[in-house]
Amino acid sequence: MFMLLLRILLVDVQIIVSMLSIPAIFYRPKGREDDSDAAREKFQVPESDHLTYLNVYQQWRKNK
Repeated sequence: MFMLLLRILLVDVQIIVSMLSIPAIFYRPKGREDDSDAAREKFQVPESDHLTYLNVYQQWRKNK
């Protein structure tokens, strides 16, 4: 059981590191900043930007 949890944690860390290695995933076009911020809030994890990236990936994976 411990090994399974460790594997899940390591996969999550790999996802976060991968998300940090690409250009910004949120785009704020001039004049539409409020719309962009509202869309980002749907993915926001208040505790951490890193967890927000993980959530974005998980939602993408779930809905692809």
